[in-house]
Amino acid sequence: MPVSYRIEDGILRLVNEELYSLDEFLTVLSGALKDPSCPDPCPLMIDLRTSTESRTQDEILKLADALAALRPPLGARCAAVVKRTHHYGLGRMLSAHLALRGIDYGVFHEFEKAAAWLRAAPDPT
Repeated sequence: MPVSYRIEDGILRLVNEELYSLDEFLTVLSGALKDPSCPDPCPLMIDLRTSTESRTQDEILKLADALAALRPPLGARCAAVVKRTHHYGLGRMLSAHLALRGIDYGVFHEFEKAAAWLRAAPDPT
């Protein structure tokens, strides 16, 4: 399956491999947020290191709206881990749109830095 998830150390990690549709991604994310082992609020890490997918501006806007609609239980911070330069650029575009919706979205090249940033999120209470 091109999109899968696992919950590790209190972080929901969605792994996107090669080509996948935005609807596939959102379906897996919605299911993962209903998993009883998913923390609330749930920090999200999107692992794009093996993805070959590219998104249009309209898809980035749709994704921003969808992520904002999932709060709560989705937390106020989400991170992406990328390998390719264009994924970094798309991530920064998504970050700008999510900031307008009250979500911090960080884009990283290293898994450990992304996880540390997510764990350092301020307590929502």
